[in-house]
Amino acid sequence: MYQKGESGNPEGRPKVTLEDLPEGWAEKALALYREGASDVEIRAEVFGGMSNDLWTRLMAEEQLFSETISAGRALSEAWWTKKGRTSLDRKDFQDRVYALHMMNRFRWDNRISNDTKLTGPNGGPIETKHSGAVAVDLQSKSLDELTKLFTEKLKT
Repeated sequence: MYQKGESGNPEGRPKVTLEDLPEGWAEKALALYREGASDVEIRAEVFGGMSNDLWTRLMAEEQLFSETISAGRALSEAWWTKKGRTSLDRKDFQDRVYALHMMNRFRWDNRISNDTKLTGPNGGPIETKHSGAVAVDLQSKSLDELTKLFTEKLKT
């Protein structure tokens, strides 16, 4: 194993670039994306298990890589969207499973607003009113005391 500087490269191992990727990588990736493949499948099948770090770096630094993957993701989402659209009339179509899959896979949950906001009149703050009631231990009171207590409360 080389130590830094021993290989003649003071920076250590050279960065992986597009030239280091398998021949025909873009075409292979797009072909799989057209069938609904995920990024995980592309990393495993096209790039032989590319690390998340390398994937992220290439997405940030290599325009061709980034554009290819972005186009592929759109192709994959289109495949899945069509699959749902063309399956809607089938009796065995599991719409809830499909919806959960799309929300998780393509972040459709960000497109669905299910926020609940509690407001008062005209969108203002919620108003609370204190009734002035005082907690009373009713079990310790006699019937006469309870009658007097409630009669007084009704007068106010």
